[in-house]
Amino acid sequence: MKPILKYEKNFKKALKEKESKLSRSIGKLGDGFGNLYFDNTRTIVWVRFGETKAIPVFCNRVAPENELQVVVGYAPEQPLLYQVLSTYSDKPGGENAGTLGGYAPARRYEWLAPKGGQDPLYVHLRAFTPLGIYVSHPTSMSVQLMRGMIINASKTPIEVPAATSDHTAYIPTTEGKAVLVLHTIDNDGVNVETVSAEFDIDALMPEGDRFANVPALPTDTVFVRGLVRVYYGQTKIQEGRTNRDIIDMRFPGFYGGSAGAVAWADIVGKPETWDELWAELTGASVGVTDIVDPLFARKWLKSADPTVDDDTSTGYGKTDIWLNQATSSLFICLDASDGAAVWLPVGSSGGSPVIFSVNGSLAVLASASVPYLVTQDLTIESWYIYCEDNGSASSTIVDVNKNGTTVFTTQSNRPTLAHNDSDNWAISGTPEVTTFTEGDVISIDIDQIATGAKNMLIVGFVSIASGGGGGAFNLTVENASASTSVSNVGKIIVPDNVLQDNGGGEAQLFFIPEKALINTTPSGTLTTSSATYADVDGSNMEVTITKKMPDTNICIDLRASSFSTDVNTVLRFGIYVSSTDYDIAYQYFNISFAHLYASGAIIISGLPAGSHTFRLRWKRLSGSGIVTINTDDRVILIAEEVR
Repeated sequence: MKPILKYEKNFKKALKEKESKLSRSIGKLGDGFGNLYFDNTRTIVWVRFGETKAIPVFCNRVAPENELQVVVGYAPEQPLLYQVLSTYSDKPGGENAGTLGGYAPARRYEWLAPKGGQDPLYVHLRAFTPLGIYVSHPTSMSVQLMRGMIINASKTPIEVPAATSDHTAYIPTTEGKAVLVLHTIDNDGVNVETVSAEFDIDALMPEGDRFANVPALPTDTVFVRGLVRVYYGQTKIQEGRTNRDIIDMRFPGFYGGSAGAVAWADIVGKPETWDELWAELTGASVGVTDIVDPLFARKWLKSADPTVDDDTSTGYGKTDIWLNQATSSLFICLDASDGAAVWLPVGSSGGSPVIFSVNGSLAVLASASVPYLVTQDLTIESWYIYCEDNGSASSTIVDVNKNGTTVFTTQSNRPTLAHNDSDNWAISGTPEVTTFTEGDVISIDIDQIATGAKNMLIVGFVSIASGGGGGAFNLTVENASASTSVSNVGKIIVPDNVLQDNGGGEAQLFFIPEKALINTTPSGTLTTSSATYADVDGSNMEVTITKKMPDTNICIDLRASSFSTDVNTVLRFGIYVSSTDYDIAYQYFNISFAHLYASGAIIISGLPAGSHTFRLRWKRLSGSGIVTINTDDRVILIAEEVR
């Protein structure tokens, strides 16, 4: 090959490799004014580069912290996502510096480095010191037995001190022979050494069975440290990369052809399912998949009633509470079976229902479930009973008690479910005691069971819930976009805002603005030489938000890179909304084919409440260059409702 052709080939190869490398930069987290997160998702953070304005960047690899120095760019596995890649340091101790160096970001994993310990440091087993066996220094026929702790047969922790063990006396006197010294710890925390019979040294080699001659474990052994091999003519115990005199057995696995490992299939009497494992651990007859927590039932705010398809496959579970906000109807999930969910209507929502759950087969029992402590004044006018299995004969009857005394003076009104009830649930008669105050304890007794009945729920429908010791709370919060007035006559009208507790027992109005963002690259190479505004990339370069308030403004923030094919070219970016173009950013290209960032922000006023789409547009103001955005560029467009 001619020298010039060879040079050209090598140059093109090097250029291609350089172009394929993903760009990375060093920045600091935070916008410089104390703000770290860009929005409430807490996955996009502000990042500053030098003295430039902060930009929002995706971040899920680093624990965010103001002023933390980080590396920002594109990862090979996510080449289109501009994100925080790691923390940055060019010194092992974790101190920040201004240029990329040759050290890893040490503060991410070093426990004692400044703000370290964020990531695990993977180590070899021999680097884990507790109760390990290590060579002496200087090397000799002695080994160091490291200190640590064991739990003995009485479940008592015992501290095992460090020790030194000389293996000179174990050296075989016959040429070509070797022994294995087994180091164990007994029930009293004492180091025990057991020596094997002499065997041919060839059995220690990788192709031999190194464990065929391991001595039996002494009785009373609670921990195995490992083995030390000792052979004829040996002068010191050593460790090497591939050939070691110490065999670590603290966490045994498959060692060099050993047949000593037990296969899972060979273990008899083991639990085969999660339910069996739960039963082994707790002694309970019910499976782990049937366990519910009536004290912390989940609440779902919805705009429609639940159906049979609102089941385990869609994330719902037994005892879940469903509130249809449109009708104030309340439901409780009695059965979340896939495709056959059962939701019991329990009336309108005066407060969260009081729920008792009894899992497994029922039995006549006082205090059959965890008692319920009343934390605010309640009125409960009816009690529901449900059984997943009604049984095969008779009826199940439950009594409800307030501070140990039944609320059903008329015992025939107690919640009663017949074995042949096709709905699997029933409602009680009216109890004589319906009011409960803060500090009262509600409990249930199972007075009678249907044969074979199991998995029961008792639900008290709360018709009135009020603050502890006070009357019923009748403050109503409404959403009224057309009104900005506040009335204290029986209600407060909140125009698309949030009513929240200010921490001092008072309520205040809090405005939550709408915000939208795109952080993207173009769909291909985009160009313009137009003197009038044209779309940059159509709907790929636009954001849409729903403006809540009629009297608010929209703040548009833009950061976009591009290049020109010729110098002395001027570009203008604009935002198009409601048939109007608004100038937002200006870029002068004093060099050609250099990707430069343009940034700008504007406030757009006068837009009515409702949905609005803001599209990015551009035009060439002057010059002869063709302005271009390609897949090496990035566009960040933010729209936010502001007052």
